Amino acid sequence: MLLAFAAISYLSIPGAMGITPENAYSILIQRLLASTILLLFVGYYSNREFLRSILNVNPATTQWLIIVIVLSMFLIPVIYAQNNFDERRMAIFRISWTYSLIAVYFINTCIYYLLYEITLRGFFLNWLKKNYSTPIAVSFNVLVYAYMHLPKGPMEAVACIPFGLLLCIATIRTRSILPAMLMHVVLGISLESSMIYHINVHL
Repeated sequence: MLLAFAAISYLSIPGAMGITPENAYSILIQRLLASTILLLFVGYYSNREFLRSILNVNPATTQWLIIVIVLSMFLIPVIYAQNNFDERRMAIFRISWTYSLIAVYFINTCIYYLLYEITLRGFFLNWLKKNYSTPIAVSFNVLVYAYMHLPKGPMEAVACIPFGLLLCIATIRTRSILPAMLMHVVLGISLESSMIYHINVHL
């Protein structure tokens, strides 16, 4: 599983393999490959009962979802401003985009993040908790999550530690991965859509 996470970390991040994408199709294919690997994991390890348990909605889940929505209202403008000044990331997305490609890319991106959370915060965190204490399980899960962001640079990996910790806490407290899914989707879509929008509208 760890080897698959390493492969996903490079496939899912545009430009992470050291190759500047020539067009939007190359980025889309990378993300599709990463999604396919995650889908194979979900299909192999999951069963209806387990998926039903980690996708449950309860009062704690609802409270966390409200917190996520409120946080998003404040985070999205900050994310947008930060990305407009990140020239290295902007260069990766400075390619030709069409509206249809943007729509397909972000639909795939949402599916990717959903499968990602089912695998990392669902199967993997659940397995760690069964075999180790909760602090060790959370720590190792967060370290793997940070490692998967190393292709974006060491600062990105370090910044993922508090966010990964928040995702694990939300998952454990609610016994559901829905809050983690929503947080990851909001953050990921905000990051990439802000760059694509800035490139296509302002440049």
